[in-house]
Amino acid sequence: MWPPNWAEFSAALSAWCWPTLNVGYSDDQGHHRPTMPQDGFRYGLEASQVSPFRMPAHEWRGYIPFDDMPARSIRPRAFWPHANSRVTPAGSPYPLSLDWLAPYRAERIGKALQGRDRLTPADMLAVQTDVYSEVDQKLGRRFADAIDHTPGTDDRLRKAAALMRSWDGRLIHWLRPRLAGYPGSRRALALILEPKLAKEAAEYHWGESNFAEEEIIMHASADWLPAAFKNWDALLAEAVRKGMEDGKAPADVAPVELWELARRRCRAPAGRVPAAVGPHGRTGPQPLSGDDTTVKQVERAYGPSQRFTMDWSDVDGSTENIVLGESGNPLSPYFRDQWDDYYQGTTFALPFSATAVAAQTRHTLRLIP
Repeated sequence: MWPPNWAEFSAALSAWCWPTLNVGYSDDQGHHRPTMPQDGFRYGLEASQVSPFRMPAHEWRGYIPFDDMPARSIRPRAFWPHANSRVTPAGSPYPLSLDWLAPYRAERIGKALQGRDRLTPADMLAVQTDVYSEVDQKLGRRFADAIDHTPGTDDRLRKAAALMRSWDGRLIHWLRPRLAGYPGSRRALALILEPKLAKEAAEYHWGESNFAEEEIIMHASADWLPAAFKNWDALLAEAVRKGMEDGKAPADVAPVELWELARRRCRAPAGRVPAAVGPHGRTGPQPLSGDDTTVKQVERAYGPSQRFTMDWSDVDGSTENIVLGESGNPLSPYFRDQWDDYYQGTTFALPFSATAVAAQTRHTLRLIP
């Protein structure tokens, strides 16, 4: 029977074991159920702690039953953003992970969709490609305020403050004044932690470290202020100065020049291919918009693997876009045929019904044993 109903889908999903994924189920009968299929997820004696698993007392104890994996049903007109967020509540018998991303991406999706109805694939693409970072905009303005209130700041710092104060929070690759503040936020954490952790401060990062940075910087607790600084304004101004120095920011901090700093930091998330294949199999370093706090999550080593939207009112109007293309063969003409759509934030219709697929089929590959 095709398509399968929820019971059949769930039965098939119960056999899934690798990798751990969040999966969303939806059908044209109004059933919506995000779940996390991982029957093969093993758990230890002290899963809620960092444990030395080489010791017999911390060996794997078994497998989490599929029915105990986190799942929830979504009522009509509701939604549940995944966005690499925490999937189990505090106190869960199966924590699954001690590391998840900060809540910014899920919060942004919630704000973008709340109260809206009759969303189209174009509406969803706008959310998928959203590069606004509320936390970066907030931190940028805090750094700007710190520079304003710190005596003795130079002209370059004051220009950086003006850029951060006027920035709209969008991490577009050709204009990123946030980069005057981004190294600042990382440098601020280093200035705070190094007096206590020395060289180990460089290793002090985890999925929610962005949230920790925001909490520490915005609340400015006296307990976190190192003795070397008179106040938080002085620390944050120094963090921006050191961050710009580390990032080799230009002497004249102008918006049009900052994208070069972005280009060095971001590159296309294309997989590695043999050198013999040459430029045909690679995109080469390119500036990308977004970062790990935006819905369009991008860093040097990763980015969205695909953009997919299912439209149950017009299944053949659903959309799909894979990073480079469907083929994994660098010599295939289909290897990089979707890159331009991915890079530009556009997409195209995905033929879904048998009739639509047949109408668009150009050739058929048959693998005969």
